[in-house]
Amino acid sequence: MDPEPLFLRRCEQIAELMQSRDEIDLLDVAGLLRQVIMDKHSLLDTANKNRIKPKFHVGVSRYADNDPYEKSTFWMILDGIDPEIRAPGAPSAHLTANQFLQHVVINDHGNRITIKDIIDNCANVSGGRHHDPRPKNTPITLVNRKVTVRGFPVDVSYIRGIATVALRAMQPVIDDVHVSLRVLPVYGRATYSAVESFSDDRFREAIHLDARQVWIASFASLLAMTAMQKLPDGQITSDFQKSCQAPFAKIFRFAFYPNHF
Repeated sequence: MDPEPLFLRRCEQIAELMQSRDEIDLLDVAGLLRQVIMDKHSLLDTANKNRIKPKFHVGVSRYADNDPYEKSTFWMILDGIDPEIRAPGAPSAHLTANQFLQHVVINDHGNRITIKDIIDNCANVSGGRHHDPRPKNTPITLVNRKVTVRGFPVDVSYIRGIATVALRAMQPVIDDVHVSLRVLPVYGRATYSAVESFSDDRFREAIHLDARQVWIASFASLLAMTAMQKLPDGQITSDFQKSCQAPFAKIFRFAFYPNHF
C-alpha cells in the first residue's frame, strides 16, 4: 500500500479508536501513533510529499522549567496536554514533531517522562503492537505501578490527549494528501481514487467532540481549580483538575481555515 492512502487510513483509525473508553482500543491508538509520527520512516514523513511542517500545539506544565523541587516532587499534566481545554492563559507551546515527542508531561522525582516514552511504552510494552511480559524498570513503567488515572495506567490515560493534539497538528497534511489523491490521471483521462469518499469532517468531529460540550462547574470547584499551589516536598501536585473537581465552564469553537467554522 502506498504511504499516502495508508497515512489517511491510519489517521482515520486513530480518530475512531480514540473515542473509545476501552483500554485495548487506546493501546491500539498508541501503536498507530507510533507508526504515524514516531517510526524511523514515519507515515507523516513519507506521505508528506509537499513537506508541510505541522505545528503541535501542546499544553505546558507550570512546573516544567526551572523547578527547584524537581527531585522531590511528582507532577503530571494529564488532559492539560490539550491546550484547547485548559483555562485561559494557561501556558502552551507550538512544537515541531520531534519537539512534540520530547515534550515532558510527567516528572517523577527528577525522572522526566516524555510523550515519546508514553507512546513507546503503550505500543511496545503494554500491547499496542508488542507485549513485553518482563518490562524493564523504566520511569514510565515505575509510575504505572504506583498511579492509575480513571482506572487506566498512567501511560494509557495520556493517549487520547496525545492523539487529539497530533490529529489537530496533522490536519494540514491530511488535507493536502487527500487533495493529491482525489483525482488520478489514468490513460489520458481522470478517475477518482479509492479515497474519494474519505471525509475530512470525521477528523474534526473526533478531535473536537469533547471540546464542544458545555461544562458547568460550581463556584467552590472553580476556586479549588484556580488556587493550585506547589505543595511541600513529597506531595503530589497536578497541573490539571483533580477527579473530584468539576470541569471548567467554557464553550469552544474551532476553525481549521480562516473562512471555516
